[in-house]
Amino acid sequence: MSTALPSNYPTAEPPPPPDVQPRKPWWKKWWAWVLIILAAIALLALLLVALDKWSIAKLEEMNGETAARQCQEDVTDKAKYPGGVEFVDPIDISTADSVDADVLTYTGSGDVDFPNGFGTPVRHLYTCTVLIEGDTGDVRYSSAFVFPK
Repeated sequence: MSTALPSNYPTAEPPPPPDVQPRKPWWKKWWAWVLIILAAIALLALLLVALDKWSIAKLEEMNGETAARQCQEDVTDKAKYPGGVEFVDPIDISTADSVDADVLTYTGSGDVDFPNGFGTPVRHLYTCTVLIEGDTGDVRYSSAFVFPK
C-alpha cells in the first residue's frame, strides 16, 4: 500500500506562486498621464472660451451703458431749461455692430418731457446716435435730435 496522495488531492502546503509580476497602480501607467494631460488641456480650452464670452458680454454691457449715458446728456443739452428734463422711459439703445468692430454705432430713441417757459412739461420725441471705440469704450462722436410731438 502506498502512502502517496493523488496529485489533485489538497495538501497543507500552498502551491508555489506563479512567476507573475504585481500590477502597477493606474497612476504609474503612461496612458493614465496622457489622459490626465488631455483632460487638463480640454478644461483649459473650455475655460478660455467661457472667459472670452464673459468678457465680450461685459464689454457690450459697458459700451451700451456709456452710449445710453451719452445719449441722455446730448438730449438734455438740447433743452432750453435742462433742469426740468424728464425721460419718460429708459433709453432704448441698441447696436447692430459686432464687438470686434473698430467703431460701434449705437442708436437710441424714446420720449422726453422738456419744460416750456412756464414750467409745463411738453412731450418730445428724440433720437440719438453714439459712436464708441470698440477696444477702449471711448465716445468718438455723438448727436441727438429732438422733435416735438
